[in-house]
Amino acid sequence: MFIHLDDVEYGLRNCQYGFIYLNGICVWHGVGEHKKTSIYEYYELRNNLLLRAIHRDGASKRKLQKVVIKRMIHSVLYYRYQDVKLNYMAVKDFCRGIEALAQQDGERLHQMILEMGYHSLPVECCTNNRKLIQYVQHFPKVTNEYQLYQKWNTKFGLREKLTFNGWIIPSRSGIISALPFGVAANRLYRVKKVFFFDPETKKGFITRKSYLGLFKSLMYMIRAVLQLEQSQKVIDEYCSRKAILTSEKFWKRYLGEEECQS
Repeated sequence: MFIHLDDVEYGLRNCQYGFIYLNGICVWHGVGEHKKTSIYEYYELRNNLLLRAIHRDGASKRKLQKVVIKRMIHSVLYYRYQDVKLNYMAVKDFCRGIEALAQQDGERLHQMILEMGYHSLPVECCTNNRKLIQYVQHFPKVTNEYQLYQKWNTKFGLREKLTFNGWIIPSRSGIISALPFGVAANRLYRVKKVFFFDPETKKGFITRKSYLGLFKSLMYMIRAVLQLEQSQKVIDEYCSRKAILTSEKFWKRYLGEEECQS
């Protein structure tokens, strides 16, 4: 129910009342870069659009279109075409408006997202490549996230830019790469197939470069942009009627507490 950016929305809504500092209290939060499963793709984009529409008066469809395009391109760069479909689904649900959102069956939606996306599995369940399995299983324990991603994240060079990260030249056939979640997209230069994994759990999934997947992703991107082109009225409505989604009465009704009390 409350997944991704709900804490940000709550803070923005209540920041006018000031802050409470709780000295000596610490919160451990798992590394976000390690949890790049598909489930976050839908909520990340949909809730991002909602957040911008609700709390940024005057948010334009142009700004939201840029957010969507950037997110979809990110998914394509990592060959995560199923995530592009989830991105489009997020845009579609956002454009349905505040009334549709208020009546949405959250549990049913969540189950649908789980079925559509990529699923993390132990490396030995994804490939028979013994060398790759051993590499992942013996991947060093992460003690310093900054050093890990400083090593793996580099800027696009001239070679990657001229070849669109290897898309216009042949891939290295027969090679499967193993990369931790969160690496820079240029690490996929000329890579045909890649096993993305969580350095902590050693679980992940395989994605493959596909020109058909690229074409379908571009179609989803165009459809998403066109939907947002007609959404300015919906965007304004989210801002003007945001109390529908933030009132105690709404949440008691949505969660069924009123029926329980009666």
